[in-house]
Amino acid sequence: MTDNSSHEDKDAKAFFEEVEKEKKHDYETCSASQAFDAVFQCYTLGSQAINYYRYGTKKDCSGKWEDFKFCLKTKTKSSEIADAMLKERQAAKDHLKKRGRNSEEVWEARQFLMKLNNETVSVEMKNGTVVHGTITGVDMSMNTHLKTVKMTVKNRDPVSLDTLSIRGNTIRCVILPDSLPLDTLLIDDSPKSKKKHDDDGHGRGRGRGMSRGRGGRGGRGRGGR
Repeated sequence: MTDNSSHEDKDAKAFFEEVEKEKKHDYETCSASQAFDAVFQCYTLGSQAINYYRYGTKKDCSGKWEDFKFCLKTKTKSSEIADAMLKERQAAKDHLKKRGRNSEEVWEARQFLMKLNNETVSVEMKNGTVVHGTITGVDMSMNTHLKTVKMTVKNRDPVSLDTLSIRGNTIRCVILPDSLPLDTLLIDDSPKSKKKHDDDGHGRGRGRGMSRGRGGRGGRGRGGR
């Protein structure tokens, strides 16, 4: 009885190890057909319509195309070279995800939101909650304050509120009204520091003239007796 159970345990262990190998193998391979399907899905009318509704722009499918072309390249390489290419590409993607947005992009988004006072917008949060209301203010941390709010929590009925404040790091996107003058709002009108010219300080320096010597011409010296 013990021998049978030990054999079953070994078989089960071997089976799970084989499954893990298959999972790892699937992760490290690149399927050109799946990548092409992802490109096709990105360009479908439904996908583009959803993106346009949420963000006001068409969905960018350039990354899907790059994945598809990369998969085609790996098909012409040996398995060792293809694995090395896949690991390098995955490491580059992970680095970009960890880095996130740079400070300049965050500053531009903050400046834009701070111009939306008295505009009625819809704010989609990361947890799926949608908030519709009029912006009364946005602070430096992108915390957004609204009035006349209608909040719809996921899978629940809408709730009306007089005011509401949303933390900036919980916002996924802001849906703007069609009448918003984007051409005017996107102009960078932040004050810029004036550059100093090289000749600004010309003639303003402090310096000494001729040095005072002891006993020099016209100076005070000790005379003989």
